[in-house]
Amino acid sequence: VSACALDPCEHRGGCVRRAGAPHGYACECPQGYFGPYCEHRVDQPCPRGWWGHPTCGPCSCDVTKGFDPDCNKTTGECRCKENHYRPAGSDTCLLCDCYPTGSLSRLCDATSGQCPCKPGVIGRHCDRCDNPFAEVTVSGCEVNYDSCPRAIEANIWWPRTRFGLPAAAPCPKGSIGTAVRHCDEHKGWLPPNLFNCTSLAFAALKGFAERLGRNESVLDTAQSQRVALQLHNATRHTAAYFGSDVRLAYRLAARLLQHESAQRGFRLAATQDVHFTENLLRVGSALLDASNKRHWELIQQTEGGTAWLLKHFEDYASALAQNMRQTYLSPFTIVTPNIVVSVVRLDKGSFAGARLPRYEALRGEKPPDLETTVILPESVFRPPEGRRGQQQEMEEEEEEDEEAAGDEEEDEVTLVTRHKRHPEPSEGQAIASVIIYRTLAGLLPEQYDTDKRSLRVPKRPIINTPVVSISVHAAAGRAPRALEKPITLQFRLLETQERSKPICVFWNHSLL
Repeated sequence: VSACALDPCEHRGGCVRRAGAPHGYACECPQGYFGPYCEHRVDQPCPRGWWGHPTCGPCSCDVTKGFDPDCNKTTGECRCKENHYRPAGSDTCLLCDCYPTGSLSRLCDATSGQCPCKPGVIGRHCDRCDNPFAEVTVSGCEVNYDSCPRAIEANIWWPRTRFGLPAAAPCPKGSIGTAVRHCDEHKGWLPPNLFNCTSLAFAALKGFAERLGRNESVLDTAQSQRVALQLHNATRHTAAYFGSDVRLAYRLAARLLQHESAQRGFRLAATQDVHFTENLLRVGSALLDASNKRHWELIQQTEGGTAWLLKHFEDYASALAQNMRQTYLSPFTIVTPNIVVSVVRLDKGSFAGARLPRYEALRGEKPPDLETTVILPESVFRPPEGRRGQQQEMEEEEEEDEEAAGDEEEDEVTLVTRHKRHPEPSEGQAIASVIIYRTLAGLLPEQYDTDKRSLRVPKRPIINTPVVSISVHAAAGRAPRALEKPITLQFRLLETQERSKPICVFWNHSLL
């Protein structure tokens, strides 16, 4: 049987008898293939950035994710740029960024990104020594005996510094300001202090905050809207905050909340900008993230901090509730990662109790905690038995005062006053505002009432639930009155181990 009869050539190659060939035959390969059996395909001469055969098509490699724009000419597979690596499971190529002084090459491992280090040098970038007093040099790690070495930490190269002295360096890329680090004779470099660094996203607000602090600038409705939006954008586009970022945003947010809480009617920015309240809440949520705890601890050594934010948000929610009727603001619930605010109307005449917030009515984003609830009893709008007569007398006196004032004014005003003797349907409604702070418990300053007659503080106290604020405005335009018991707050404890005696407490702003 002839060998060619067995069709040994692949890809439609032609088999021919050839006496001088090793097997007595040879394969004549079609265009684009080679090898003893035409088993190999020739890479096509497509231009850079193109691949395929017989027709070239463009490579679809995302250069913004670190891929080389040129792909495999045969398969179209993308590959990382030179001096880049791709972690397992990632869709992005990252720069090797090998430290030239401590590495043997600019190339790194294709998956782990580990650079080839010189003897004694460690770290993925080959930029560290295992001895805290050693410095990376062209020959490896060398120990300094009178100073802390030139070293990298927090993306900052710190200069060689003598023992006992501080070092100052520009803040990391993407921020402005000066960072400080101390050199200790026994411990070497201490952790760097980057509190005064300001992210570029917040830098534009820094000048305005300084002018506001010097009373060189004032807040009005339009300015409040702009600053709230800028703060929201700054917090949204910053991955991790420096202490200066948190302090700046906190001060501006507090000023905005304080200013808006003093406004009435259509002077409230929320009546002009439908996103204003949400912008402020998202800023507050970002500031109250648990990752900012170390920044708050420093801020609260000299300022009110998170406790003041708590009060300002309460006052702002109260201002919205008092003005809801006259400004036609609609009830709302805003959910952010760390704060939930719900402002709702309640019908006093047919009130049969309520659980707030009304999670079941939420259409969009739902909070991670659906158990923290305020339960208002049906008796919340009924005064205690002993006070009903007194309240009725007060209401009659208020009505007489309104009539007397109307008689002294012009006819038009008198008509309005007389009309008020027949209450509008909306006057039978109350406004309730509930604020739930998911992470505030771990950020509030650890200050407890020293009067032990009212409460004996445990040895290791911890706020073990979300923090909840509830206020009810029974009459339009009036400040909320003290709620009659029982008001029930339902929580799930955040920690259960060694926490057997929960106590209900409240934050007293008057003790600040």
